[in-house]
Amino acid sequence: MFRSLSTTSSRAYRLSLRNFPGQHSHRVPALSCMTVFPKSPPTRILHRQALHTEATKPAKITPMPVASIKMPSIPTSPPGLAHVRKYVHETSQPSNPFSRFLTQSYCIIPSFTLESGVTLKQAPVAYKTFGELSPSGDNVMVVCHALTGGADVGDWWEPLLGPGKALDTSRFFIICLNNLGSPYGSVSPVTTNPESGEPYGPEFPLTTIRDDARIHKLVLDDLGIKQVAVVIGGSLGGMIALEWAYFGAKYVKNVVALATSARNSAWCISWGEAQRQSIYSDPVYG
Repeated sequence: MFRSLSTTSSRAYRLSLRNFPGQHSHRVPALSCMTVFPKSPPTRILHRQALHTEATKPAKITPMPVASIKMPSIPTSPPGLAHVRKYVHETSQPSNPFSRFLTQSYCIIPSFTLESGVTLKQAPVAYKTFGELSPSGDNVMVVCHALTGGADVGDWWEPLLGPGKALDTSRFFIICLNNLGSPYGSVSPVTTNPESGEPYGPEFPLTTIRDDARIHKLVLDDLGIKQVAVVIGGSLGGMIALEWAYFGAKYVKNVVALATSARNSAWCISWGEAQRQSIYSDPVYG
C-alpha cells in the first residue's frame, strides 16, 4: 500500500503515479456529453491550415459558453415518493482544525473501497451548495476544485460565482465537493481513522482521480440528484471533471475541463516529487 505524504502533496503524488509502469491512465474517449473548449492548435497546424483557400479551409471551432448549455428535463419523483437519504449528513467537523470553522456539510460514507483495494470506513465527504435545485432537477452544476482548494467555490472562484455570472446561482444548483486527501473536510491524513481513533497521518492510503469522482457521485446520489447538467473544473479539478464523463452522457450532459489533461506530464511528476521530499525532511511529520 502506498502512503500519502501530505494533505496537499498526497494528491500530487497520486497523480504522478498514473504514468508509472503498470499504472493505467484513465483515458477519456470522445464522448457526446463533452462540451469542448479547444486550445489553440500548434504552430505546425496553423501553417498547414494557411495552405487552404477560404472555400476549403476547415470550419472554425467556436467554444460553447456555459450560458448556452441546454439542460434537458428529467422526470421528477412521483407525488408522495420523496427522496430518502441513506447516509448521515452533518454540519460540523470539530475534530479537524482545518475545517472546524468552515460553513459546509459532510456526508458520511459508511464504506468506500478505493481503486487500490483499501476500504475506508465512515469516510466524510465535505460539500457546499449554492443556488436552488429546480423542480425537475435538471439544473445541477458540479464544480471540481484544484489541488489546494476546498468545497467553498466562493473562496477561490469568487469573481465567477453569483447571479448572472459564469457560475450562475440564479440558474444552476451548484455543488462542490472536497477531494479525498484534502485537509478541508473530506477523509484525509488529518481526519480520524475509526479503527484507531487517531488521525490517519502518513498511513492514509493512496487515492486516485477516479476515487474522487466515484465517492462524489455517491453524495449526489444520496442528495437525490439524478442528472448533472454540467461538470466544470480546472487543473486537478479538470482531471476529475474528465472522470465524471465516464458516468455516461445520460447522467452527465456537459463537461468543461480547463487547464488540464487526461494524464500527468513529466514536469508535474517532478513537481510532486519535490513536494514529497520537502515533507519527508520535516522531522515532525510521521
